[in-house]
This record gives sequence, structure tokens and C-alpha cells, in this order.
Amino acid sequence: MTKILEIASHISLNRPDIYQWCYTNGIDANTENLVKLESAGIKELRFDLAATNFNEKVVENLRNACGIFERVTVEIPSMQETRDKLIKDGYLDRLVEYGVKQLNLAELELVQPINWETYAKDKTIYAYDSMGDIIVSPVESRFMTYEIIGYALDNKLNILINDCSLQAKEVQTIKRKLNGLYRI
Repeated sequence: MTKILEIASHISLNRPDIYQWCYTNGIDANTENLVKLESAGIKELRFDLAATNFNEKVVENLRNACGIFERVTVEIPSMQETRDKLIKDGYLDRLVEYGVKQLNLAELELVQPINWETYAKDKTIYAYDSMGDIIVSPVESRFMTYEIIGYALDNKLNILINDCSLQAKEVQTIKRKLNGLYRI
């Protein structure tokens, strides 16, 4: 955390026009640490609630963050467990109630052997060719995203949901390359 505070403070001092955000699993996101991050110039904090299986202490830390930061976002993989937590267990409604502004649903990528065993066994998968890199994903990840978005629409929830599909990530990468932000 010390390094993040040093870098964020330096950027805030020398380039206050740069929008800074930070990612967390939320375990150490207590009020003291949250205030330090915000004071250093972090404008947005992104929580991965799936990293702790929606641990209640982490959810409470997220709730506190909503009162400290300009923007709090939840960024999680789109999979059955996530869908169940958000919809069946009511977490999406709670996130909106707490003041979370955005939910980023990342299409699940099967990059490690343990992921294959857990998320691909007996499921339909597809391979996506992203500029020469083959990325494999369970098809159900897309359906989970659609269900979560549908739930939010049906219940008129005031939250921006970003569909971070493999295709969307590729379009963003191409756009960055065209704008000179990545070297081709």
C-alpha cells in the first residue's frame, strides 16, 4: 500500500488532470486505508467481490468506500456463482443501495488448469481468436452476463453495467493501438 500511496501522491501533485483508480480484493480496505488512498488522489476504487466470495467484511468495506470515493466500481468475472450472489442472494440490489456506480462483468477466461477443471468440465466452451491469441471461455459466461443485465433492467436498478466480453476487450485494445497508446 505504501508504494501505491507514493505513486498516487506523486501523480496528484505533478499531473492532477490524470484520473486515478485502484483495484482491491477489499480485505485490507478498512476506513483508515480508504481515507489514505482517497487523500493521495485515488478517485475510484474497484472491488473484486468474487475474490473473497462476497465476504461480508469486504462488502462492508465496500459500503464504507462508497462514502469516501467519488466512484466505487465492482469488477468481477461473469460466472454462475457471481450471478447467484448478485441476483439470488440480493447483492446487486445492495450494491446499488450502497452507492456503487458501476458493475464490470468480465467474461471468464480459462487460462489456468484449475479453471478448466472448475469451469469447463461438462460445459460448452468456445475459443476466441484475439489478434492471434486464442482465449477460451465457457459459453455460459456470456449468458450469466445477459441474466445479470436483464435483472438490473427488469428491476430498474440505477447502475451502469459494463459487459467486458472478449470481443469488447479486443475492440478496446485495437482502439488503443490506433490511438498510439500501445505499440503494434
